[in-house]
Amino acid sequence: MSLKRNSMQRVCFTGSFSSGFRAQSFLRYAIKKAYKVHILSEKNFCKSKGVLSFLVNFLSSVIFIPRRVYLLLRTDLLIVLAMPNSITVYADIVLARIFRKPVIYDFYISHYDSSVLDRKNCSPNSFKAFIQWHRDRLLYVFSTKVIFLSIAEKKYYKSLLKLSDKSKKDFIVPLFAESIDFNERVSSLRFNICWWGSYIPLHGLDVILDAMTYLTDLDCHLYIYGNSNDLARPHINSVERLGIDKVVTIRNDLTFKSGLKEELSQRASLALGGFGNSAKAKAVTTNKLIEAMNLGIPVLSGHAESIDELIPQDVVKTCARDSLSLSMAIRDLYGKKDILQEQSNNGKVLFESKFSYNAFEKNLDQLFEQRV
Repeated sequence: MSLKRNSMQRVCFTGSFSSGFRAQSFLRYAIKKAYKVHILSEKNFCKSKGVLSFLVNFLSSVIFIPRRVYLLLRTDLLIVLAMPNSITVYADIVLARIFRKPVIYDFYISHYDSSVLDRKNCSPNSFKAFIQWHRDRLLYVFSTKVIFLSIAEKKYYKSLLKLSDKSKKDFIVPLFAESIDFNERVSSLRFNICWWGSYIPLHGLDVILDAMTYLTDLDCHLYIYGNSNDLARPHINSVERLGIDKVVTIRNDLTFKSGLKEELSQRASLALGGFGNSAKAKAVTTNKLIEAMNLGIPVLSGHAESIDELIPQDVVKTCARDSLSLSMAIRDLYGKKDILQEQSNNGKVLFESKFSYNAFEKNLDQLFEQRV
């Protein structure tokens, strides 16, 4: 069936909107297009553990089963938000397919890859890893359309999950963000290098810190904005061990909702992307690249297939993923204000055309024009 507005009236969402801007943007799009929207919540009534909580959650799920079945029977489309955690979501997908309803799944990130390979919460040979791997496969197999962030990421995840790369159900909707109106950035006398994000191996902070040992003769400073004092401790120890404590500052008290946007706009001469050495790191585009372009900050990142696919070199400079190559690339940009300003301007233009919310809407318009 076609997903065009004149052939579809009702849309059901299943999953959690707490995952952030991307999930909420799907709902925003559906409301803007005047679809009749229903939300099949995956939240439990009781978040505490124990027999009583389990019984309350189980009974509440049973009570709402008739409503879920009724809505799925009447809906024209089921949209599955990224990384669902509740078993009810999987039941929603199976029911939707039984009722011959199209299902769109926003893949975004893999349960298995994130939990087992990135965060190493369990062994790849464990039963938990086995379940995570099959959850990802089930979500893909039972969907009629699957959204990936890039062709490179699609190939990486489908290879990881042993899925055929010849499927016609795949559709690309890149990372995006709400456009930011910002004042002209303050030009600092010192060359300030900024990195922000979570402390996971994917980002290769060890490479970034080691690169600073080659740059002590330059008037530059590295600012790291993380999200956990505990997870920052190994990196603080590395800074002290490498003797670069005078040129590196680590902070964990700022987010985009509490001052980080303003801090970066006023301080950053150059933003750094990811420099991890895993297969995933070499395939994906990190959020900070899109955020930096949105803020008009020039970017230097480790080479990745998805960057080659989505972003030209006059917007995001790339280099090999080792500390010496990174330090040499920083030297090449050091003091080159005209080049950095051109990169900043090009990044803002590309952001608006490819990575803004308006670009996201256009991508979904194209998806809804297709038949599923």
